[in-house]
Amino acid sequence: MFADMITRVPNLYNTIKKLAAERPPLRVATMCSGTESPLLAIKLISEALTTKLGIPNALTVDHVFSCEIEPFKQAYIDRNFSPPILFRDVRELAGAEATNAYGAVVPVPGNVDVLIAGTSCVDYSSLNNKKQGIDAGGESGDTFKGMLGWVSNHRPPIVILENVCGAPWDTVVEKFDGVGYDAAFIRADTKHYYIPHTRTRVYLVAMNRDEACGYDEDAAEEWIRVFKGISRKASTPLEDYLLATDDPRIHRARQELAKVKVNCSDNVGAKSGRTDWSRCESRHAFARLNEELGNKRPLTAWSEGGMSNYPDFAWNDWGRTQTDRVLDLSDINYLRLARTGVDATHKTLVWNLSQNVDRNTASSHPGICPCLTPTMIAYITNRGGPLVGLEALSLQGIPVDELLLTRETEDQLADLAGNAMTSTVVGAAFLAAIVVGSSGLLARKETTSAGVSHSELRAAAKMGETMSSLDIRVVGTDILDTQQLNLSIRKVSSMKEIMDAADHSSRHCVCEGRDGVSSSAIQTCIECAHASCLKCGGRPEHVYNTVNLIQSTNRVEPFAFASLLKSALPVRLFMSWISGQDLLDLAKARLSCMTMDQQVLKSWCDIVTNALYAGAHQMTEFRFSSLKRQEVWSVVYASDKARLLLSLDRKEPGWLLYVNVPKGTPLAVREIFERPVCRLQITYAVSKTVEEGFLNGSWELFAPIVYKFKVTMKGEGGLIDSWEARIGLEGKFKDIQVWSRWRVACDESERSFGRLNGVYRAIPKCGTSMDSLHKKDQSEDVVFFFMDPTRCGNSSEDSFVFASHARRLEFKEQRLPVAILDPSWRPSSVEGEQKVEAFVQGVWIALPQSCRLTIRDAASMEAESATLGTLSKASFSTFIENATESEGLCTSSLAMVTVQVNLGAFVEDVWGREDWNDVNLVKHGRAVFEKVAWFTQRVEMPSWLNEWTFVDAESLSLTQLSHGATPCERCAPAEPSILWIPNSKGNSKSFVAIEDPSQAGVYENALKNRPPAFIVQLKRLASQTGDFRIGLNFASLIHRAAARLINVPFSLDCSPTFQFSWRLTWSHHLASKSVVFPRLELCSNRNDLEFSQPPHFKKFPLRPEQLRSLGWMVKQEREPQVFVEEEISEASLDFVGWRAEGRASRSVAIRGGVVADQVGYGKTAITLGLIDVMNSQFSQPAATDEPPDVFGKISVKATLVLVPGHLLLQWPSEVEKFLGDTLKTVVIADVGSLNKLTIRDIMKADIIVASSNIFNSDKYWQNFEVFSANGKLPPDAKKGGRYFKARYKDSLATLNIQIERLKAQEMADLVKAMETAMDNAASKEAESKAAALFQIKRLKGKQYREKGKTSARDSDEDNGEHEKRALPVKTKRHKLGSTLTDPWGLSKSDVKKSWKAMKSILFEMFAWNRVVVDEFTYLANRVHSAVINMTAINKWVLSGTPPVKDFNDVKSISVFLGINLGVDDESDFAGIKAKSRKKEATAVEQFHAFKEIHTTEWHARRHKVAQNFLNQLVRQNVAEIDEILFEEMLVHVNLPPAERAIYLELEHHLQALDMNSKKAIKFKTGMEGDRDRRMVKALGGSATAEEALMKRCSHFALDEGNTFVPAETCAEIVITRKSQLLECLRDIWVQLHKIDKARTAARTRSDYKEHCKSIRVKGSSDSPARKVSTTGKEKGAKQGAALSSDDETQSANQYEIDLAKVSVMSGKSKMDLDEVLHFIRELTIIVERLQKELVGRMRSLRFFIAVDSVVLSGQRFNVLESAIKDCSSQSCSTKLPSGDIRPFLVQNAAVLSCCGHMGCIACVTLSAVNQRCLKSGCNIVVHDKAIVPTSIFGDLATSYDASESTASGKFGAKLMSLVSILQERVIPQKEKALIFVQFDDLMEKVCAALDSVRIGHVEIKGTSSAKSKSLDFFQHGSKGEKSPPVLLLNVGDESAAGANLTCANHIFFVNPLFHQSNEWIQACETQAIGRCRRYGQNKKVWIYRLLAIDTIDTVLFEKRAKYVDAN
Repeated sequence: MFADMITRVPNLYNTIKKLAAERPPLRVATMCSGTESPLLAIKLISEALTTKLGIPNALTVDHVFSCEIEPFKQAYIDRNFSPPILFRDVRELAGAEATNAYGAVVPVPGNVDVLIAGTSCVDYSSLNNKKQGIDAGGESGDTFKGMLGWVSNHRPPIVILENVCGAPWDTVVEKFDGVGYDAAFIRADTKHYYIPHTRTRVYLVAMNRDEACGYDEDAAEEWIRVFKGISRKASTPLEDYLLATDDPRIHRARQELAKVKVNCSDNVGAKSGRTDWSRCESRHAFARLNEELGNKRPLTAWSEGGMSNYPDFAWNDWGRTQTDRVLDLSDINYLRLARTGVDATHKTLVWNLSQNVDRNTASSHPGICPCLTPTMIAYITNRGGPLVGLEALSLQGIPVDELLLTRETEDQLADLAGNAMTSTVVGAAFLAAIVVGSSGLLARKETTSAGVSHSELRAAAKMGETMSSLDIRVVGTDILDTQQLNLSIRKVSSMKEIMDAADHSSRHCVCEGRDGVSSSAIQTCIECAHASCLKCGGRPEHVYNTVNLIQSTNRVEPFAFASLLKSALPVRLFMSWISGQDLLDLAKARLSCMTMDQQVLKSWCDIVTNALYAGAHQMTEFRFSSLKRQEVWSVVYASDKARLLLSLDRKEPGWLLYVNVPKGTPLAVREIFERPVCRLQITYAVSKTVEEGFLNGSWELFAPIVYKFKVTMKGEGGLIDSWEARIGLEGKFKDIQVWSRWRVACDESERSFGRLNGVYRAIPKCGTSMDSLHKKDQSEDVVFFFMDPTRCGNSSEDSFVFASHARRLEFKEQRLPVAILDPSWRPSSVEGEQKVEAFVQGVWIALPQSCRLTIRDAASMEAESATLGTLSKASFSTFIENATESEGLCTSSLAMVTVQVNLGAFVEDVWGREDWNDVNLVKHGRAVFEKVAWFTQRVEMPSWLNEWTFVDAESLSLTQLSHGATPCERCAPAEPSILWIPNSKGNSKSFVAIEDPSQAGVYENALKNRPPAFIVQLKRLASQTGDFRIGLNFASLIHRAAARLINVPFSLDCSPTFQFSWRLTWSHHLASKSVVFPRLELCSNRNDLEFSQPPHFKKFPLRPEQLRSLGWMVKQEREPQVFVEEEISEASLDFVGWRAEGRASRSVAIRGGVVADQVGYGKTAITLGLIDVMNSQFSQPAATDEPPDVFGKISVKATLVLVPGHLLLQWPSEVEKFLGDTLKTVVIADVGSLNKLTIRDIMKADIIVASSNIFNSDKYWQNFEVFSANGKLPPDAKKGGRYFKARYKDSLATLNIQIERLKAQEMADLVKAMETAMDNAASKEAESKAAALFQIKRLKGKQYREKGKTSARDSDEDNGEHEKRALPVKTKRHKLGSTLTDPWGLSKSDVKKSWKAMKSILFEMFAWNRVVVDEFTYLANRVHSAVINMTAINKWVLSGTPPVKDFNDVKSISVFLGINLGVDDESDFAGIKAKSRKKEATAVEQFHAFKEIHTTEWHARRHKVAQNFLNQLVRQNVAEIDEILFEEMLVHVNLPPAERAIYLELEHHLQALDMNSKKAIKFKTGMEGDRDRRMVKALGGSATAEEALMKRCSHFALDEGNTFVPAETCAEIVITRKSQLLECLRDIWVQLHKIDKARTAARTRSDYKEHCKSIRVKGSSDSPARKVSTTGKEKGAKQGAALSSDDETQSANQYEIDLAKVSVMSGKSKMDLDEVLHFIRELTIIVERLQKELVGRMRSLRFFIAVDSVVLSGQRFNVLESAIKDCSSQSCSTKLPSGDIRPFLVQNAAVLSCCGHMGCIACVTLSAVNQRCLKSGCNIVVHDKAIVPTSIFGDLATSYDASESTASGKFGAKLMSLVSILQERVIPQKEKALIFVQFDDLMEKVCAALDSVRIGHVEIKGTSSAKSKSLDFFQHGSKGEKSPPVLLLNVGDESAAGANLTCANHIFFVNPLFHQSNEWIQACETQAIGRCRRYGQNKKVWIYRLLAIDTIDTVLFEKRAKYVDAN
């Protein structure tokens, strides 16, 4: 594109030459250009000019600075363009200094020649309903002013500005004029500048009027003329800019886009869900009706609630995340195009699914993309999925293959593209500017060395760089071991081996992508051979062979086959060809009976000859380029002008040769070269080798000669519905039919086309365009007949073709049809024969035998050899020995491999001349390695590199490592410190982090100059030998890893031993799918030796398995485990699959671990055994001395046990049980009891049992912050968070100093520090109100303007009170015992005498002998922070269900033990955790998060580290309690008909209201009114539809105070639904009345009348609701208005206020016309919403009345008989039998839940197939899920009395089943039961049910003390009161964990547990069952799961069972 562009600019070449000769490089600055398209454009222009003019670096520019506010865009710019300065906020650039992206404040440069800016457009956009001007205080105006301020200050000669068309451009020109610039602007459309993308933007140039620039007055206008002249319409189709469908980047993007945005079945409850599209729904309905589109959904097959089913080639996973509006719009677009004869699924169209249906949502022409916006859903029709972010960038002219992207999301890439300048447009603007403005640019030239031109200086500088730096950037080439590199066939393989492997490894389903293999079995269509996996197949239906499935175990991994194929094929091939005259003669020989333009033929021959004919006896060389895996494997070889493609299709293997089209070739000739030039059809032979079979044979030329002939077409068989009729089009298409068979016959004279003759049978189930596939009957020669449309052409030019296959083709893949019919022919119902013209686009002609393909050129045998140099282990050792510390290993890269290869005549353009040429891996790496793949893919590296190689610390200069200090400033510069600033509200409730600006600049510079990990260099020697080498800076990687490692403090009492190593692997590849790591496993003590019994465990000895666990725990304390912490820094060279790692590790000793023994194993007893053993071990007198002193801590002998509140009494009772009174035990229940203890009490104690809830007490933290003498903790400390952790860490350091003062009895200093700290804290708190938060988040629109107003107001206040605020802030002085309380007693005499008498102790004051945390996983926020910072010699975690799902789970445990498992990676976090981290991160940290992304292998290594941690420090033993019998019982509850009806009513009522059970329902505060309240009421207080249904099948009514039986509830439901329906009707009438009044008031306005007239002229139609409002009776409206309730008074008053602003009766209106229209539109939308609700409620009510009449009515059989007799379906064939028809009626009737209509089950089922209701006039879309057979309600045929359906009483069948089991199996046996319930309101119903039958029970709730007392009461009762038999527990609460409840042996789960995490469910169930089934249980344990049959209960239980089976 740019090569053509430069030819269109007048005087460009002279201008470039002059600029290069007379001045330094142009200095260019960019502001807010997003993607830096201007720089990319300039680079591409420079390359084009260099090629054209032959001047190296013809257009060189210096990038002065960039500016961008978004962190991810900053990272993108820094990573790809490395500007010297990257500013953060353009508004700051008007000043002398500004803040950069690294947080540093730096001077703003001004010496710039060209500024290219694109300031914010948010306030100008056409999508903005409230546009703002430049001076309105919006973001757009402020950023423009910032840019203009910089221009005014620094006055560059040229400014180029881009923005949306809606910007106030005339005002912009005036603003530039005001600062001395002439400006002019022009609209430019991207599709007029080379790229097929409709994107209109305005570009402005401003020329400096200063006399020094010398610009004419009309220079700006001249720029417009030149800019216009550069334009050229796009000539390449859209798909040229898209990624291949199997590109790994496409699959990764697809996975991200398919993540749940609204809940889907596999991730219930993950995100918010219900999208109200009532604003659009009426428009959709009107479009369908008005355009006769029908109600079917042929593309998406979606059903209410967002469930969709796209065709199998489409992105169904993405489709399932889309809203109903998007899905329905897709179907409407599809139907609209179908009316014009277009099947959109086979055309390259882009639909904008973000827009409303009445806007232009489709691209105007195939192959042209509509304007891309940041939030647009751009749907590509023949992909069946959206445009991904990289493609959007590509459509802006950005070379995406040259970009380095990391963790940018699809939304962020779309944002980049949507806000980018198009490179071709901004490039044209730049070229026009430098040509027109060259005089001003030359006037700014600077003086240099006398007599030396700037071009000579640049050349000298380049030469100096080449000679001095490039040679030494890679060292060690002289020590490499050399050998010959084999470029011939490495492995002799047979054709059978290759073809079999190709068949088993090729892509069998679209979901497999480029490198995947589906885990599902593969099915193949019998008719068309289409293949898909079982999971994806289904649409089209096909005729799959479901017997002979291809199992995944029989497949071959694609990478394994690729490796085999590369070994079996040569890397070089040589082709001999005929001369141009011979070729022309060969083609002309067939022209006698065919037509061909002679000039076109001549051009074709010339191009082919130029590409393939090397001369007499010469051959053209082709080199291996790539492998491509699709449905068929293909191998690509390339020469400089052609390419060979080997197709490994088992049916038709062969070679195809394509010629590259030279630039400037006419379109007619270019189209010819889309097809192959020649082919070699391979004859498959089992015994032949690859060389024999693949290269031998006769080549055929495809001469591009058109031949036409006639065929006879005759319709036969029956008539079937046409495609248009089948997809539901109404009007003229409704009843169209076509023949099901076509007989085709050619004239006898056309014998060469005889294979066309035959009868072709329609197979609509197999898809193809318009479902048009026909297959030739009764023939071994498989020929298909179908519509094969062009991808981008006009539909009138699309033809039916005859071809040997009908598979869907990829872009640029060409089908070679047998024949093509005239485009005018279409299937019809016309009888008789039709003569139709057919043609072929070329004929195959045999080439002479001299045209052949061979492996080697006999004349140049030596060309196949090359010299390979690789690094040996011995050479590396020598290199390390000879390296000196002063040089620094990280200053250069060590050569890993060198290749010297004979390039021959074909020299790729990547080779330099004589000197080393560094490859820019980011921008050019992919292209370079594709061109050298022919020898690099044969390089084999030494195996030793794959293993870790250790390097001593001295060689790496890493002998002095300490926490917080960087090991190497060059490779790992020190990060800036973090400062905390209060928020802008001034109340200091929250703080945000920023980098220290003084350190940020240093860090930025160091980071930018960090040595690269890989260096790739090439050069070409004079002997035509290519020299290639790759260097690796392993030392730099190690330095980076070391910096990460020492960033975490060393473990307690540990002097770690460091080791350093590196390795290089070469099996790395970019996976297209996310990798699932092996499940983390826990070890057990099963094979350990038993330890002896603890000394005092005589009465209750430990069991053998417990003794094994005890032995492990004792060993962990006696012999500390050495755990190796490690950090790895990596770099990958993806082009060759290389991945380098630098590792730093340290060995740390750990005492303690994690006891994860399963629930019931006896972890408490084992822990007490450990304490007993270790205490007894040191019971000698010498051990009674005080523990060794620890700085900053008070050493104690005690074990601190932190437990949940409800277990507070359990631990002391266990201590007493096992140890008696041998150890002194102290119990601390709360802060009050803690404050009573002295230090001496703690020092005397052996065991301290404390509630972890103490750390939730504000009083505790008040004492901590005062005593630690470090000021106040954050005000929102309860939430924990990053700032709390930072302040807490600082406070712990000062606490250590305070403790030392205390131990030294320096009370005065201790108290003084406390008072001073609180004084300082008070001062800071007062001053914080004046602190302003540095803006780190971009605000837009209204938020931005409000922020600006606030800032201005604050600024005014500051100015008015400047002197006052400058005075020192007066705060009261703190005095202990006066203004500061003294709970410690520091002022008392006893403490002054002995510090050990101090009270109100803090846990952090002590160095404990041992800390044990029970149920660690329940700790959160500041409790968690406090616990993990406890100081102890030994640390233990007790948890029967530790979180070990992934690395982060394990890390959350390891941190307590003081182990660092590795740095955090942002990709590991999701959901709330990710949002929290982002909120707490600085802008710079967010920026850096996008700069680096870790590979799958890096994450796999961390996974392995996590497993190592589990292996060493975690043990989980299965309780060997087989003797404790248990039995699990599934209690199937068959809901009585009445309850079944109630359940179905709710299920289908929610569906009717678009509250699908797969979506979470969330309502915000300030809901819209009665409608939303009715919606919430339908949920019955539940958060999700699933929750509501689970409760409903447990109890039919959870309403408070409801005492109805089911039959009464049914009646109440009918009354309620009718009442809600009437409310809805009332609301509609009220709204209609409001609309009528508003329109009446608006008619007083002339502008409104003119608007109405314009609508009538345009023929627009109002919405249905609008029509209702205009035709409604005034009387009815008034009646409706009179129904208004008092609740609406406030909204009515607001309505009257707004209404008064509409009219002009009292003078000028207070609303403009747009606001009036918006006011009326909003009222109308409310009516439309209510209309939808009303229809849904009417259908829901009809359904329930129908069910009620069947279930509870005595006339049920009459109802059923009437439904079947009077079935609405016209084709109903169901007949009533004779005799007793009641069973028949029940079994053969059905109700449609979606609308309530009834009929026979056969007709109802057929209605679902046709997506239409069987009731005439009902337009609902029916799906099979809506069918409710009457048989589902039970045996209604034998139940004559409706009262029999209500026997479950007022608590329902499930709760009555629960009560019955308790009464029959629990109470009589005097046993106890635990009942686990998930929902609190259901818990109340269970309690009520138990109360009704007087079954005693207790709940665990309240404070920690209350919980522990309730638990004790259940176990032991109380004085005078017997313990109850039932304990109710909330299964998700911590109270359900940890307790020993062996007194009970019956466990009930009222419902299957419901949660998005299977791991959470597993943990909860394990904890629940473990309460009873544990050691100490003497009875059989019964586990009951109550499941209501055919409800959500069974669905959730089956889903859970599958998960358990899979794990």
